[in-house]
Amino acid sequence: MHTWIPATAVGCLTIAAILYSKPNIGTSVVRVEQLGLEGHIDYIRYASRAYGVDVGTPFHRRWLVPLLLAKKPDRMWRWMTYASLLALAPLITSYAAGPWWAAVLLLMSLPIVRHNIVYHGFVDPPAMALALGAAVAWKAGHAWLAVVLSLLSGATKETGPVFAACYALAPELLVGLLAVQWWPQRGATLALPNISGSGQQFVGPFWHAIRAIRQAGAHQFFMPSNKLFPWGALAILAPWQFRNDSLTLSAALSLAIGYAQCIIATDNARIYQWAAPPVVALACQHDPRVLAVACVLHWFNNAQSI
Repeated sequence: MHTWIPATAVGCLTIAAILYSKPNIGTSVVRVEQLGLEGHIDYIRYASRAYGVDVGTPFHRRWLVPLLLAKKPDRMWRWMTYASLLALAPLITSYAAGPWWAAVLLLMSLPIVRHNIVYHGFVDPPAMALALGAAVAWKAGHAWLAVVLSLLSGATKETGPVFAACYALAPELLVGLLAVQWWPQRGATLALPNISGSGQQFVGPFWHAIRAIRQAGAHQFFMPSNKLFPWGALAILAPWQFRNDSLTLSAALSLAIGYAQCIIATDNARIYQWAAPPVVALACQHDPRVLAVACVLHWFNNAQSI
């Protein structure tokens, strides 16, 4: 824990640098005039739930953040995102053995983090922070704290406890799935108003599967630019450290589940890079001199497919 303060400082500087550079992530901003909401389409889904809108599956399962921030000012959602991403910095130093600065820089430079810094209103940052916190607590012997964090992660996003269990190789953390709202959304009687400029509609999971199949048919689903290059230096560093050990197993399970989600999801790196903590931990086993060069190259990775 002695690295938490410098790791948090580096995390702050990284977030500030990304905000200053204003990277072109390629996500469109939409607006719902009827509700006075503006932001990414997923933010519109979560925020509109407080107005009695039926947000559909799987968004209705993620009830905790919309409950806490219902009808709160836009800046509250933004600061929740920043705080969650900042929490990842000290947590990854506790999870990954090796130079703490490399762990922070390699994680915070990934598209999944950059995207959430630029576009607030997603539940991925708090859910991942809680999942990683659960894994760190479990490994430190604080089982009850790990269970509580896993439950909070499940209430935030249904995949959180699954990845917490993968990070810690502890199936007990799957208990967090009990906090997921698996039943249909109740009391929602309004349809989502027309969204200006989005070109998207609230559709069922079957459409997502069809979209993924179409992508595969167009030779896009397995394109390296979408599924490999966004990992940057980690795509080279991590495989070199594959061993017959628990960390490699954790990374393999996390990657398998992360990429499997892409079959029914409409995003890329923002989905499969939930596997980042064990992948970063593997990469940090390299020599610090190698990691220093890798961090510089990693920062300038332009493959930001989300």
